[in-house]
Amino acid sequence: MDVLEKAEPAMMEYELEAIMFYRLQRMGVKHWGFAPIVGSGINAATLHYEKNECQIENGDIVLMDVGASYFNYSADITRCFPISGTFSERQKQVYSVVLEVQKKIIEMIKPGIELATLNRTARNLLAKGAMELGLITNEDDITKYYMHSISHFLGMDTHDVGGRNAILETGNVITVEPGLYIPEEKLGVRIEDDVLVTEAGFCVLSQNIPKEISEIEEIRQRAIGK
Repeated sequence: MDVLEKAEPAMMEYELEAIMFYRLQRMGVKHWGFAPIVGSGINAATLHYEKNECQIENGDIVLMDVGASYFNYSADITRCFPISGTFSERQKQVYSVVLEVQKKIIEMIKPGIELATLNRTARNLLAKGAMELGLITNEDDITKYYMHSISHFLGMDTHDVGGRNAILETGNVITVEPGLYIPEEKLGVRIEDDVLVTEAGFCVLSQNIPKEISEIEEIRQRAIGK
């Protein structure tokens, strides 16, 4: 929330990293779980951008992929927001596709489901979304804009043990992180939550962090005085 409320055009990416780390330290957390990613504009379309050294331009989407390490357990959460306060129509279209896919995959989580099933479903859904966005004409071409798995195990390592064909069990914690990366449009969107597998299905551990377009725009517009 601090970053959403304090980010302004012309700030440097590393300033947002500093704001986030200050908040973590104020809450008693001393370490990142991994090198934080703060990418704006075309940098958001780079999968593991870690330089965090560019100036944020008006109209950019900012992608933040961060996680604290607490008692040796790591979080891994990604959110995107418009630095200018509102998403452009194109940004909304791309963001909405990614968010809808994420919600559908989360709803599938339960003990006994294979991680490979989640991956396959996410890829198919993102491919259909990319076709609707006019990015591709063949579903097999989705790898141009989505080049990673939907999930990984989370624990004492950010990418904890457990293969892509693992069967989920009660007590597992996994990420759910669909994304679309469009460098030719200087645009990248990834939305990532940490999800606990429960006997009844799932519990989204990061559910209190805003991700709906209306929520994000309300916070951003209030922050910049619109």
